[in-house]
Amino acid sequence: MKKLLMPITMLTLAACGGAPTEGTDDTTGAVEQGAGGCNGSCVNKSPITTGCDNDAVSVYNQKAPIYGAAGSAAGSGAYLGYVELRWSASCQANWARVVVTNSAMRGKSVEVVLQEYNYGGRVLEWFTVPSNAPIPYYIWTGMWDGQVDMRGCGWIEWANQANCTNWG
Repeated sequence: MKKLLMPITMLTLAACGGAPTEGTDDTTGAVEQGAGGCNGSCVNKSPITTGCDNDAVSVYNQKAPIYGAAGSAAGSGAYLGYVELRWSASCQANWARVVVTNSAMRGKSVEVVLQEYNYGGRVLEWFTVPSNAPIPYYIWTGMWDGQVDMRGCGWIEWANQANCTNWG
């Protein structure tokens, strides 16, 4: 059984390749065939187009909140959304997801990071995109092998700071 993973802090923002993956949890994309929908490896693949999101859960049911800063469109201390580390048992993979829940954040930048515990919190995936879709708005990283400890971190424009899940 794979070990489930948890939180991070955005410190290093190294580009990890690939285009940002964003959406509103629309699972109508084509499902890749093979083991767990990933054809043997889920690394850098979308949890949505592979179908891995179908059995996904938040690791330890943890959702790390993201709050607004002074002067933000939503107001100081306002709840903007949350970041979570996701896990798919069928795909044996993890990914990070930020959910924007505050409508004042529509059109603001959203950042999501997946980090690996080994190698000093090395960034595995990192994306920044504008949240132009209806609220709630979801942005996620590509997936990574669920055999290593990871965490997810997120930031929403006007947030007082990034927040991360626990390491898992």
